[in-house]
Amino acid sequence: MTSLPTIIQKKDYYEQDYEDNAIDDNNSKKMDELFSKVFPKCKVPTGYIYEILKYLEITDVNAKVLPKVIRGVNNLLIGTGRGQVIVHVSKDIMNVSVRENDDEIKTRGDE
Repeated sequence: MTSLPTIIQKKDYYEQDYEDNAIDDNNSKKMDELFSKVFPKCKVPTGYIYEILKYLEITDVNAKVLPKVIRGVNNLLIGTGRGQVIVHVSKDIMNVSVRENDDEIKTRGDE
């Protein structure tokens, strides 16, 4: 079986985390301040947000898939808490399905 290659276009820049790359501390602080002003109630660490943006830039994947995945996970959590969020990809088309798991039933016995 052949494995898929890892996508790294600019190896020296993208192998590093956002915090370690070429952007200086002053710019990072200004970005954090700006982000906290625009989204004051956001509790997601900005490092995670920058990492998501970095991978969107590297891969050129359509960002519209992310809200659907996040919403699917949330729907499972507020429902039964069990299920699957599946991203189907067929060439240049993708969609997201959410499948909630029902209670398990034994195959044999009276229970």
